[in-house]
Amino acid sequence: MKTSPLFLATFLALLTPAFAEVRGLRIKERIDPVFPTEVTLEGLTRGTVHCLIDIDATGKVEDVLITAYTHRSFGRVVREAVRQWRFEPALLDGKPVAAQTALEFTIEGVGCVVTLDNNTYLSQRFEALLGPTYAFHPYTLRDLDAIPVPQKTVMPFYPTELAARLRGQVRVDFFIDETGRVRVPLAQPDAPAELAAAAMEAVRQWQFAPPLRHGDPVLVRASQEFHFTP
Repeated sequence: MKTSPLFLATFLALLTPAFAEVRGLRIKERIDPVFPTEVTLEGLTRGTVHCLIDIDATGKVEDVLITAYTHRSFGRVVREAVRQWRFEPALLDGKPVAAQTALEFTIEGVGCVVTLDNNTYLSQRFEALLGPTYAFHPYTLRDLDAIPVPQKTVMPFYPTELAARLRGQVRVDFFIDETGRVRVPLAQPDAPAELAAAAMEAVRQWQFAPPLRHGDPVLVRASQEFHFTP
């Protein structure tokens, strides 16, 4: 098995193996973010937050990654709320599976509007986050002072039995947060399910030096390609 050099992520999508019967995530328990009153001192009456979440096969939220916000306080209240959400898990051929989804929050004093996106490509959504509207947003690798140095890498588990019947190429898109931790890895949607799962599990364990832009730690999008061959 081979890997290609780290390169810029171009999209994120829910893993959906070809010819599989899939049922998407459904929100079971939802707690809305509380409007952060401290922002009114700055004249703000509305805020927007984007996040990605990892949900395990039981419907529990495993990770909440804030990818953009218009004000830090809005990001904080969204993170606190979403950690308490519960989902009916996604089903693949009738079996519960882990999944990822994107959420966009528009928060006002009178309430909150949530957009859930768990079955479409997200590249255009993330490209929109790179503008000046957001106080915090992800960067691309080319925006950094240098490519983050890998401190720990793990190769996907590819046993002989699997190699005898399955080979292919898998790209995993992911974020590296300000501490160098890999967040929300996601395989390309047309990848063989077993290879995709192995690749994502490996990337989830990777660790990098913190990505820096002008000397400051930032959130960055990246991607890794794996070639599964005996």
